[in-house]
Order: sequence, then C-alpha cells, then structure tokens
Amino acid sequence: MALADDFTKIQKTYKARPRANGVTLQRVLDVMAALGLPEAVGRGAFALLDDTLPSHFPRAASIHRFSDGATVAQVGFHIRMLQLGGVGKVDREHVRDEILKPLVELGAVQTISYAMGSGFVAGHVTAKSNNNAYRVEPSFLALLQTPAAGLQAAINTWAGATQVGTRLRLLGQAATTIKAATTSPHEALIQQIIRAYAPVFIPTYDVVYQDADDGNRVTQAEAAKLAQHGLALGLQDPYPDVIFAERGTKNIWIAEAVTSDGEVDLTKWNAVEAWCKKHGGRLAGATTAYEVHSYWVRRQAALHNIADGTYVWTLDDPGVQHRIQYAPAGQGLVAAAAAPATPKPKP
Repeated sequence: MALADDFTKIQKTYKARPRANGVTLQRVLDVMAALGLPEAVGRGAFALLDDTLPSHFPRAASIHRFSDGATVAQVGFHIRMLQLGGVGKVDREHVRDEILKPLVELGAVQTISYAMGSGFVAGHVTAKSNNNAYRVEPSFLALLQTPAAGLQAAINTWAGATQVGTRLRLLGQAATTIKAATTSPHEALIQQIIRAYAPVFIPTYDVVYQDADDGNRVTQAEAAKLAQHGLALGLQDPYPDVIFAERGTKNIWIAEAVTSDGEVDLTKWNAVEAWCKKHGGRLAGATTAYEVHSYWVRRQAALHNIADGTYVWTLDDPGVQHRIQYAPAGQGLVAAAAAPATPKPKP
C-alpha cells in the first residue's frame, strides 16, 4: 500500500493524541518558541515522539513504534494528515530542509537508518536511501518531559551545551522581548540592543543613556547616571542611540540602531571618541545594530561606511556579532573600493 493510502486509512480512525511519549504538542511548541523555532519544526518533533503508532517500515511494525524512527515522508504525512487533518501530497524537501534539518543541527533529533534484520542503526548509512530516518535525541526528550517549574532553566542548560542551541535560545528571547510595547521600529531595536545584545556581548557595561526620541533629550535619571561616570551631554555633543559605561573603568561603548540610516561611521566614531576624551574616558568599542542580516548586507553593499574595528549585530541572529575589519589599503577587494583608513579601537 502506498504511504499516502496508508495514512489515509489511519486518518479515518486516528484521534489527535493529547500526548506523545508523555509530552503534549503545546509543550513541544512552547519549547520550540523558547529556542526561536517555528511551529512547523515543533510539529515535526511531535510527530517523531508518537509512540502510539506502529513503525511504517516493512516487517518492523510488530517490534518498533513510529517514535523509534520515521522517514521524511512519514513525518510529513503525520503532520499534514494526522495533526492538521489535511489531504494531498507532502513537500518532502520542505519537511527535510525546513523541519528536520534544524532539529538535527540543534541536536534534538538523530539521523538513523533502518536495516532489515538489524533494526535501526546510527546515521544515514546510504545517501538518499528510503531507509534513512530520524528519531528524537533522548536528552531532548528528557527536556520536553521536564516539569513546568524547572523548564526554563532546563532549556537554558540544554541549549547552552551547543553554539547552535545558544544562538537559537537567544533568538527566542529576543523574539519575546520585541513584543514589548514600543512606539517605532527604531525604539524597538534600541530596546533589543539593551535587552538582548548588551547582556551577552558587553556584560560588564551599564546603560547610562538611550535616545528616547521624545521629551527631554537627556532625562534627569540619565544625567545622574552619566555624572556617576564623569560624563555629561551638551547641545553640541554627539548623541548615539545608546551609551554604555563599564563598571569600575573609564571605558565607554556606544550602539546605533539602524532602521533607516545612522551606522557607526568614521565621523561618528571620531566625534564620540573626542567627547569621551573630554571627560577623561575612553571609547572602547561601538556596535551598529540592524533588525535583519539582509538589510545590513544591502546597505553596506552600497555604503561601506561602518568604522573599522567596530561591530555589527543583527536581531535575527542575536547570538553572533561580527567585527568589521578592512584589508590594508592596496590589498584585496578593498583597494578597488578605495576604502578609507579608519581607526581600530581595542575593545
């Protein structure tokens, strides 16, 4: 019987399972959201948890369950027909690349193969084989089964074990905080710099000023914080979107939130550096932030204006920052672009 016919038959009597391997679909979706992954990926993981169905591999149904290993197509039909009640063909490339691949890269799902007479073995032994399958990693199943009271701590611990997991967890946190009430995309990005970027990349720095775009340019509270670090902002001084001061030092870090323009270019760097020196401080570093990586690429393909030695951070990949470093004049592609000499701050 063709796989589609098989699932059509199952669909007629199948009732949506409230739990699979003791885990609800909502729990899976909540964990995926915390990791910055979409609902479709969560449904893929939930399909692989289904221990109520027998295996769909030949001669394995009496021994193995669906959760012991399922192919791309089997996962796709499970999502489309059993979870969503749909019909029709399954886009196998979408299931493989957009649902299962992220789970494998995260370390939440293992690649396995079904071998007749031997059961499931590790890895995809033969490329593009119909016997290639996937199953949930035991440590990820344990995470999903964690009691609610300790779930967030468990997510942080589990995700922190890999770079991919950490980056996805930070993305999930940023996606949550961006929902906070803000008046503009520019203000929202400023808040993300403060809440998602600074605690990870400049954890020893505190916010002493942020551009609110309304009311007094410098609030009384900000003036007091600036004064604690020997700083003050006058009418003729530069006003970055965010100013950070390092605890116990004279180091200053600035950030610019770019939703239309306003990168940390050489002019901005020189102006802020002069302001820092005037107050006995040191400009230790600077960051230009964008909402999405693609916008950074589009703008810099034309402008090439971000100061050398500064950093770029994008909200859509908040676990990574990029250091800008131009090749020396006369070398490489920079020579063709006639890139100007720029300062190289030491963070």
